[in-house]
Amino acid sequence: MAVDMFLKLEGIKGESKDKVHKDEIHIESFSWGMDQT
Repeated sequence: MAVDMFLKLEGIKGESKDKVHKDEIHIESFSWGMDQT
């Protein structure tokens, strides 16, 4: 499943040219995991 993700931080201009997410940071990759302890 492909998903486009963007990060918006006040005061920091990103490189995105997407019309909905202009100047936001485009997330290239993201991963997370879980362990049972």
